[in-house]
Amino acid sequence: HELIESGVINLKDTTSK
Repeated sequence: HELIESGVINLKDTTSK
């Protein structure tokens, strides 16, 4: 599940930008 969590964080980071 770490991979999915990393993807979610990446998605949030992209939204932040």
